[in-house]
Amino acid sequence: MKPDQILQSDVLDIVFNNRNKAYGAYELRKFYHERLIKALSITSLIVVVFAFISFFKPAMAKGEEKIPVINFVQVSIRETKEQEVKEKPKDVMQKKY
Repeated sequence: MKPDQILQSDVLDIVFNNRNKAYGAYELRKFYHERLIKALSITSLIVVVFAFISFFKPAMAKGEEKIPVINFVQVSIRETKEQEVKEKPKDVMQKKY
């Protein structure tokens, strides 16, 4: 490449000077910005669509779902174990194996 052409040429043209431009790397690097903008815009569009759907999904519901009422019952585990021990006959407990 001549010195007067270097100042007017692109960096990509300088790097690929006297190299094979046909195998694909030259074109990938040359059109990188266009592919990047296209990919970012498609991704942004998908994110906006999903955000829009998730934001308005409760408003689109036809009826409200009824949440079942859960009643908690307190259970004492110590009392049940003591009752089981008292109910066993003494001869079974004293039996040696």
